Amino acid sequence: MTNSYNPTDHYWIVGDDGTRAYSSRRRCYVPGDDEEFRSWQEKSGKIATSINTETELWDALADAAPQALPDDAIAQDRLAERQLKTADRVLLELAFFQENRLRALEGKDTITRNQFRDTVKKLAGAARARPGSSTG
Repeated sequence: MTNSYNPTDHYWIVGDDGTRAYSSRRRCYVPGDDEEFRSWQEKSGKIATSINTETELWDALADAAPQALPDDAIAQDRLAERQLKTADRVLLELAFFQENRLRALEGKDTITRNQFRDTVKKLAGAARARPGSSTG
C-alpha cells in the first residue's frame, strides 16, 4: 500500500460537494460512488484531497500536472493565465537586466528591482487609465 501523491492520478473533492470527485487521470468529475474512485481509495489507502474551489483546483493542477486539467474553457483559461504570469515574470526580469545594462552604457547609476517594479506599476496604471486601453 502506497500513499505517495501523484497529481496525474488523484481525486479531489471541491468545496462541500461529496457527491462527486475530480479525477486527474480521467480529467473529469466522477460520482462519489464511482467504482474506480472507490477502488483507488481501497487499494491504495488514499483519500481524496479537499479543496475549497474549482479555481483553486485548476490552479493546483496547472502548476503540478497541466495535462490533468479538463479540456474545458475555464480550466484551460486558468492554465493560460498561470503560464502568462510565468512569462511575465521572465520578461520583466530580462527587462530589468536590460535596463541596467543600458544605464551602465550611458554612465548612469543602476536601479534596484524595487525601483524597477515601481516604475512598471506606474506605467501599467497609466496604461489602464487611458481610454481605449486593452491592458488588464
